[in-house]
Amino acid sequence: MDKATSTKGIELMERPAGNEEITPETGRTETPVVARRRGDLFAKLCSILVFFLGIVLIFFVFWLSYHLFTDPNLGLHIASNPKTGPSIYDIVKEFAVLVLRIMLLCLMSICGSLIANKGIHLYFSACQ
Repeated sequence: MDKATSTKGIELMERPAGNEEITPETGRTETPVVARRRGDLFAKLCSILVFFLGIVLIFFVFWLSYHLFTDPNLGLHIASNPKTGPSIYDIVKEFAVLVLRIMLLCLMSICGSLIANKGIHLYFSACQ
């Protein structure tokens, strides 16, 4: 420990080194005891679970999109009369359903990444 002195050379008080504190009553240095909060471990476990929930959701989206695009009919199931063919209404309806499914896959992937990001933020806030 080094001593803090005034300009006249009079010893004022010892300055603590590192994380020690000087108590004004006694003038002695004491190292503060950092108590570990009980909720830290629970918060870390919850944040890891939230992170993995987001990752599982993203993998589920990849699995659904893989099965959607490996289907030879591309998810379109138009039942029509073989002599006349499908009507324009059936084609537009099935195309709208396909676009809706793709939009929901995009929305689910965004939600999965936001949930995983929230898990990361929760973990680092539990570490502080």
